[in-house]
Amino acid sequence: AIVKAKLKNLRTGAIYEQTFNAGIKVATARIEKQLMQYLYTMNDVYYFMNMETYEQIEITEDKLEEEKIQLQKELEKLGDELSLKRKQSIPEIEKALQAQISNLGMEHNRFQIQLTTRKEFRKDGLDQIELLFSANIGVALAPIEKAASGGELSRIMLSIKSLMTEKSLFPTIIFDEIDTGISGTMAGKVATAMDELSQNHQLIVITHLPQIAAKAQYQYKVYKEITDNKTYTNLKKLSSEEREHEIALMIGGEKLGNNTLLAAKELLA
Repeated sequence: AIVKAKLKNLRTGAIYEQTFNAGIKVATARIEKQLMQYLYTMNDVYYFMNMETYEQIEITEDKLEEEKIQLQKELEKLGDELSLKRKQSIPEIEKALQAQISNLGMEHNRFQIQLTTRKEFRKDGLDQIELLFSANIGVALAPIEKAASGGELSRIMLSIKSLMTEKSLFPTIIFDEIDTGISGTMAGKVATAMDELSQNHQLIVITHLPQIAAKAQYQYKVYKEITDNKTYTNLKKLSSEEREHEIALMIGGEKLGNNTLLAAKELLA
């Protein structure tokens, strides 16, 4: 009887275990089914979200391309307008510059501004600008950096700056050794041109020529001195007597004589 009871209990436990396992399988299947439905739904959401994002990107790219084309057209229009204005202004500029340069001792000069169109835009437009120059009769025009000497370049630069000041309101103009390569009669002409320019503008001029220094309203001496093994650059405003002395030095060098002092006084008169 006892054995039969134990066998009955074992059979009951086995049946219970089988039933429990079957329930687990059913529950697991349901969970997996629901989970797959959920995952499928989420994948759909991600898909449609991505599709919307792609469509927005495509719309943005199309819009940017349209704006780019429109800006390109506007840029081309502005470039053409700038080129036209330059072409219209060139003859007047060339004539004015030739007159300015002639006054500085190059009566037979020719000056030409040449425009060519570049393939790509730059901040100054589509035009490639080249300055051509000839100082003498029978000499062909050539790029200014090849055709003009140092002294000629100085006078051309002075002429260009003088012309620019007529069209703009520069309060101060600085000339740093613009008299390079100039001497004698030409130095006097450059000094006169600067003097005329100073009637409407303040000029700060660094020069080694007495003719130009003598035209200044105020003259300063730049000099160096060594103190405690260090070199210092100093600036000193000169009095009337000091100006005579400095200009005499510029004329005759270290050896001062009555003639150089007299020449300095005549320049300052």
